[in-house]
Amino acid sequence: MVLLPEDEADKLSLMRGDNVIVTYADERKERLPTGLGLEVTIGKRTVVTDCMIGPPLCEPQIGRLVLEEMDMVVDCAGRTLTLRPESPNRPLLKLK
Repeated sequence: MVLLPEDEADKLSLMRGDNVIVTYADERKERLPTGLGLEVTIGKRTVVTDCMIGPPLCEPQIGRLVLEEMDMVVDCAGRTLTLRPESPNRPLLKLK
């Protein structure tokens, strides 16, 4: 999921949803509220998704599911995010 700081979620006037329980790397668990209907745009791609709302000023994060839905390719070594070459105009989603 996407993680937004509370102050940014408030600026966007996101409607609040149910809480989710998150587990951190140190195994701590915390209950976070969710925001509904966040519109995320990267380049020419847009997706509407729900998000988790973290403490004010926390680092925003875009989750894997959003990037997959947008059909984006992450190159960690090159520190780039690009459109999948096979689908430059719109997402190409595969079903099995």
